[in-house]
Amino acid sequence: MGRPAKDFAKAKARVFLSSRDEPTLRLGEAAKKGDWPFNATEFDRVKEFLKSL
Repeated sequence: MGRPAKDFAKAKARVFLSSRDEPTLRLGEAAKKGDWPFNATEFDRVKEFLKSL
């Protein structure tokens, strides 16, 4: 069996990205391409936090 992921959130992001049309894109590249659903309500708290900075 494989080793446990040191950073589970990063591993989950990689699994998501690997399911996309271009699975080898890095996080920022995938974001620029529009692979992340930033309009989803799950990102609302993140957007509010960033606006408060």
